[in-house]
Amino acid sequence: MKRSFLFLPFVLMLSTIVRADIEIAKSQCADLGFTPGTEKYADCVMKLLPKEDSKKKKSSTDKAISKKDKKVVEKVANSLKFNEATYVGEIKKGKAHGVGVFTFSDGSIYEGNVYKNRIKGQGKYIDSQGNVHEGKFKNGTLRIKVDKKTREIIKLRPKTGVEMYAEIRGKGVVSNQWFRAEKNSSGTYELTAKGKRDMEKAIQDKNSGGDSGGGGGGGCG
Repeated sequence: MKRSFLFLPFVLMLSTIVRADIEIAKSQCADLGFTPGTEKYADCVMKLLPKEDSKKKKSSTDKAISKKDKKVVEKVANSLKFNEATYVGEIKKGKAHGVGVFTFSDGSIYEGNVYKNRIKGQGKYIDSQGNVHEGKFKNGTLRIKVDKKTREIIKLRPKTGVEMYAEIRGKGVVSNQWFRAEKNSSGTYELTAKGKRDMEKAIQDKNSGGDSGGGGGGGCG
């Protein structure tokens, strides 16, 4: 798989074409009155993305790379469109598979390993504010340890988009479970209203002999 990362520069070059198309569509949707960040805005952006012009892209690519590298680019220079993202990279049996780049409708980007249309393995995510997050994604999810009791979660789904939030480890009988949290005005993490409800329910279930499974579940990953 390390060898596959040698293809990434070519994929990134091709993805800039896709990103330019997305920026134009985003600007047009804003001019039409759609509010950025809303579902209707995202739908508008995806609908306005231009159809592929393979001959034009091939011509641009041919000028940018040497003849020696053309076969390599042809192998990986494929694109797919999902509800909330556009993919450029390696494709196997009609699915994003290998190494590639996902550009999401909010402008954020994932670069790295993909497996059957899912983000899986080592990769880098650049959010819409330009912050970089690197690590090993498990089924589209990256868990970033803040401390022993807190972690940040990044979920990337080409069909449903991007979700980012925090989790706090439960206490006592639910210390192996995680619950939804957020940063407060002082910059520290605290449970959200839902996180508190979920933890209270989990404690009640444990004390009564049941098992709710917890709000965030799982280990620290």
